[in-house]
Amino acid sequence: MPSFVCVRPCASATARRLPWQSFRPYGGITCLLVLLVTLIAGCGGGSGSSGGGGTTNSGPPPTGTGPLIAQPNNDTRSTLGTPASWTVFYPTKQLTPKKWTFLVYMNGANDLGAGGSGNFDIQNVLQMEKVGSSDNVNIVLQWEVEIGFWNSSAHPLWTGTRRYYLTKNTGDFNGNIQSPMIAQNSTVDTGDWESLQDFVHWGVQAFPAEHYCLIIWNHGSGWRAQELSASKAASSASSRSVSFNYLTNADIDTSEIPKAIDISNTDAKKWDIVSFDASLMQMLEVAYQMTSPGSSVSSSYQAPSYIQGSEESPPGAGLPYDTILQDLTSNPDLTPEAFADDFCTRTLSRYGSSSSTTQSVLKTSELPALLSAVDNLGLALMNAKSAWGTQIATARMNAEHYSVGEEAASDYWYVDYKDLLDFTNRLTQTTIGGTPFVNDTGVISAAQSLKTAAGNAIVFNKNGTGHPNSHGVSIWIPSPSAYSTVLNTQGAGRGPSPQPYTTLQLPQQAPNWRNFLQNGPAALAGEIHSGQS
Repeated sequence: MPSFVCVRPCASATARRLPWQSFRPYGGITCLLVLLVTLIAGCGGGSGSSGGGGTTNSGPPPTGTGPLIAQPNNDTRSTLGTPASWTVFYPTKQLTPKKWTFLVYMNGANDLGAGGSGNFDIQNVLQMEKVGSSDNVNIVLQWEVEIGFWNSSAHPLWTGTRRYYLTKNTGDFNGNIQSPMIAQNSTVDTGDWESLQDFVHWGVQAFPAEHYCLIIWNHGSGWRAQELSASKAASSASSRSVSFNYLTNADIDTSEIPKAIDISNTDAKKWDIVSFDASLMQMLEVAYQMTSPGSSVSSSYQAPSYIQGSEESPPGAGLPYDTILQDLTSNPDLTPEAFADDFCTRTLSRYGSSSSTTQSVLKTSELPALLSAVDNLGLALMNAKSAWGTQIATARMNAEHYSVGEEAASDYWYVDYKDLLDFTNRLTQTTIGGTPFVNDTGVISAAQSLKTAAGNAIVFNKNGTGHPNSHGVSIWIPSPSAYSTVLNTQGAGRGPSPQPYTTLQLPQQAPNWRNFLQNGPAALAGEIHSGQS
């Protein structure tokens, strides 16, 4: 078992967008990470029944009396080697149901993870261990660490993927993970949707509960392509969405998320909460794909009740797991909506009201009505285009946008991610003359209907003053020229075929909105748009 001393008082706050984007740190503090590592037998994967950043043995996880829940490895697309079976230290017999099961899918095979610029994975796991599982709450983690992609002398304490049942740390917060390690595997790629599917199927069956929450921890890029540097683009297909593995260039596409999280064939049936601790994921394109994925999943698929996430790129340190989990273990009778709301409140409290933090909660049962309102607005805008085109384009240009700070990179990759309600409000805001900015009865009526639908769908929203006009959900609103550029360059990721914007459910189910994006008012002079260089 590796032993070491880890002095890590803090870390720089890299945002949870991709490393080749311009980062905007919170606080700009540079901190020292000192690792003194002594390796004995088992290096590179560890041995024994516990492990972590460093390890002290806290004893075995709780043992259930139910059936043995196997841990298969169905990650057939992994490039880390021929899929190998999990090395299991503690076979998981199904536990007696608790109030909550909190599953964390942590892809640390990137600059957020151990050996990167932040070591935020270790920070967050230690936060979880400050609370630990309780009589009413299971906290279960799948965590990958890979350092092979770093051109540095950084040394991992271990590599591969591990599963832990997180228990309360008795006071050692210097990097030592005390919780028992259930299993480990060197061939699982957490950038593949199959790995996520394996984890959630095992997790909800081994640790049954009244309520289930899933955290997807990593970088995110909303619906569309990750931004690629010229060198990376030459060797890697563009893809999109979340859970980026820099060693394998794998990630989970938007269209793959529903089948990755589908637990309809288990007793759990559906998620109460899915939370993205990642950048830019609180988009209507992503949320609607998870709500109504079409034929890509089984007919029994059920959408999560609530989706929690950020319109903007959150700080690298991510969600404050210590306070969130303390609230849950202290009050396990929290309703799913109240618990999801708590994510937002605690995150804004951690980073401050003057930050650029955005956190919100979407109620998926209300998203079909919201999409219908968006489609109707698209129709009204096209009908008003000839008379009010300049005003419509002005509202598009000035609406609150995200990945702020990326302008320094001179490519504006995500600048067309706009707050849906801010765009709508700008269309109908009162001018100095007392009339709506777009004084068209069809647009005014459609905008009001959209605001009502959004009010039902966005059940909670918190934002710092860095994003004063963030209301809880973003949407892609490019100019027609930018729409064409992105549509023609969007890559296939690791999916079986090209997956441009038009393959997503939102544009398929909202053809009038898609028509507005494609044929709406032309870009104004000075309007920044996706792909501009």
